Amino acid sequence: MWTSEEMKQRAKDALQGKYWAILGVSILGGVLQGAFFTLLMEIYDPQDGLVFLFGNYAIDMQALMQIWIVIMLFSWIYSVFVGHTIWIGLTKYYLESADRIGTLSTLFDFFKSSYWNVVKITFLYYLKIALWLLCFVVPGIIKIYEYRMVPFILAENPDMNSSEVFEQSALLTQNNKWNIFVLELSFLGWILLGVLCCGIGVVFVTPYVDMTMTQLYLYLKEMHGLGKADLPPIPES
Repeated sequence: MWTSEEMKQRAKDALQGKYWAILGVSILGGVLQGAFFTLLMEIYDPQDGLVFLFGNYAIDMQALMQIWIVIMLFSWIYSVFVGHTIWIGLTKYYLESADRIGTLSTLFDFFKSSYWNVVKITFLYYLKIALWLLCFVVPGIIKIYEYRMVPFILAENPDMNSSEVFEQSALLTQNNKWNIFVLELSFLGWILLGVLCCGIGVVFVTPYVDMTMTQLYLYLKEMHGLGKADLPPIPES
């Protein structure tokens, strides 16, 4: 059975000589996934946004609420049709970087091929989790960990149908959900330290966390006899 320490050490080994390059791509990937919309929503939040706190007291609250709703709507649309595809591209980048330095263009690979399948499966991923959490909190949390390997499977198999993606994730996480939870919990100290550093420090921890989860996926896949297949080639546009 694998341990958190083992996966973390694998991540440290994989990040050697590549940390700063991976950090840069991670930041860009985060921004392109829609981080700028989150910032706009914070600025225009009708309750405690910067516009409300530092704006004119005669500010039109109804107009402010309308702006906030429009930003939230555009944020959701952007996430579904752009952000989630960037997320899977970033996941593929981490899979590449486990062996070598990945290429920046990998972030955009799935806009060239398998785009609608990636959009569909990532939408189903979030929908399934939301519905489970809405109905049953504890089973919903269990489902989060059951689906934890979905982005990795999809990054390597972008044409796989949705049922196979979720079934394979369930297979890889079987009897591993608690250990995955413990592994993620072990980063809590680093994350809290990052938050104390004006929140910016969390960004610097991200490559370590994401590479650890990447190494776990590769380990679980090998453990189940799935091998370490090459990433599917993306045709030139």
